[in-house]
Parts: sequence; structure tokens; C-alpha cells
Amino acid sequence: MNAYEARELTQENLKGPVIEPILKEVHEKIEEAAKEGKSSITHPFHGSRGMYPSTNEQEAVWDHLRSEGYKVKHHPNPDPGDPRSNDYDEISWG
Repeated sequence: MNAYEARELTQENLKGPVIEPILKEVHEKIEEAAKEGKSSITHPFHGSRGMYPSTNEQEAVWDHLRSEGYKVKHHPNPDPGDPRSNDYDEISWG
């Protein structure tokens, strides 16, 4: 396999099998929030069942969610001086 073929295979799998379990979990969190009357979730990977998506996997998830009509926004750290504060991602549908 050459580098071109490896890149193609990576991109193909990021659009499907690699992100399917991640999407399933994120969709479950969205459904739970919607049942509670909420229109967004934050930290979609926090508390995941052992999943820590790579940057490429996260981008593939964001692209897929956008294709489904969700809005995805990255928020910078609101209080950089506070060690408890950090960047976060938000998925919204309202």
C-alpha cells in the first residue's frame, strides 16, 4: 500500500466505521438532552465509555453532525487563569 492509498483508506473509514460507535454515543446524549427540553449539549465526549477520539475522528464526527443539520461550535477557554476552566465543544439543534 502506498501513501496515497493509505490516505484514501483513512478518509473512507473516517466517514463510516471508525466514527460509528462515537456517533452512536453522541446521538444518545443528544436524545437524552432533547427529552429534557434542552437544545444543545457541551463536552460531547466527556464521560464517554472509554472513547477518546483523535483530532481526525472528532473532525469527522463534527462533519457528519453538520451534515445532519446540527451546529457545532468550539468555545475557547472562558477563564484561562482558572485551572478548572477549559475549552469546550457544543452541539446545538435549536
